[in-house]
Amino acid sequence: MSISKTALILAILTLVTVPTTLAADDGTTTVRPIVPDEGWQLRFYTVQVEGNSFEPFSYTETNGSGLGVSGAYRFSRRMEIELSALAAGQDRRHHPYPWQGNYYGDDPRDGGSLSLLAGLNFHVTPRHAIDFYLGPVAGMVAYDDPFERDSVVADFGIGLNMGIDVPFGKARRWSFNASVKGIGVLSDVDFGQVEDFSYVTLGAGYRF
Repeated sequence: MSISKTALILAILTLVTVPTTLAADDGTTTVRPIVPDEGWQLRFYTVQVEGNSFEPFSYTETNGSGLGVSGAYRFSRRMEIELSALAAGQDRRHHPYPWQGNYYGDDPRDGGSLSLLAGLNFHVTPRHAIDFYLGPVAGMVAYDDPFERDSVVADFGIGLNMGIDVPFGKARRWSFNASVKGIGVLSDVDFGQVEDFSYVTLGAGYRF
């Protein structure tokens, strides 16, 4: 499933469940959760990566998978700070632009990336059956240079994160988590090389 389709599904799920709240035993429609809003949440997940690199004479497609973990501190009902680390192996395929003919040829290469990110999440639907959040994200992205073998590039990237938590269990400490993160990196390597990475994550979370 593509990144854009996954993001669309997350948005539709949120719109459908905005009116839905956690039900209380006495029939009321809104209640405070068993676990307080404020506090830490650990999220751990698998990562699917898509990316592209662009420079004046060629471009590179990236696909891969890996693992990630994040710690989020929720300091109010709607706001949290999230620190994330995502590592993925990547299959890169280097292509010339059509007007370059076959000078370079398709050049498959294995590589990897490590992203250390910090984000500020706004929870749109707190205390709902599906807790949707979104916000800006920024940090360091290190990746194998797609145009030079055995070379690693580390740059600053900024982007957008959106995701959902679906609490479950008697105490509602555990949750299913899914997110989409888009990161853009402008590198000064190879005449202004531009990298963009999209991450789809699926996993679980635990609040404590």
